[in-house]
Amino acid sequence: DGYGLSFGTGDAADAADRLTISRTGLATFSAGINLGDTTLSNYKEGSFTPTIGAETGTINGTNIVGRYTRIGNVCHVWFSIECTGVSGASGAVEFGNFPFTSSSIASGFNTPMVVRYVSLGSAVESLVLRMFNDSSGGRIEEQNGTSVTNLADNVQNGTIFQVAGSYRV
Repeated sequence: DGYGLSFGTGDAADAADRLTISRTGLATFSAGINLGDTTLSNYKEGSFTPTIGAETGTINGTNIVGRYTRIGNVCHVWFSIECTGVSGASGAVEFGNFPFTSSSIASGFNTPMVVRYVSLGSAVESLVLRMFNDSSGGRIEEQNGTSVTNLADNVQNGTIFQVAGSYRV
């Protein structure tokens, strides 16, 4: 449009823009940004709608808010879900529908995330969300110091889970 600036490669027959700066100052790098030994070619941010459930029984969610920022092969997420329609819930609390599928890290390991809760049926020592390998979901587990317990047994209508963390995609 005459107000931007483009830098390209190649001759006139196969020229390709590599860097374009719009008249508003937005720079677009068609092949990514080289940061030394790594090329950053993926940056996204937005919202997502995570799902919640129980290993056995039912847990539904309302007042769901989910946000993410992906920088390269790492996705940073934050979400909040209020539990409703809790009926016969037992076993693990399960989450899904994360914005990107996780990569596979070492066998037997999952990516942990920080969990905050409000109004669980009983006090717990600590909670962790484990994002499963090659998955778009995982489980929230209660860690009681020596083992993992069945958290869904303590979920009630009005329980709120807030989760923040990062995982490799």
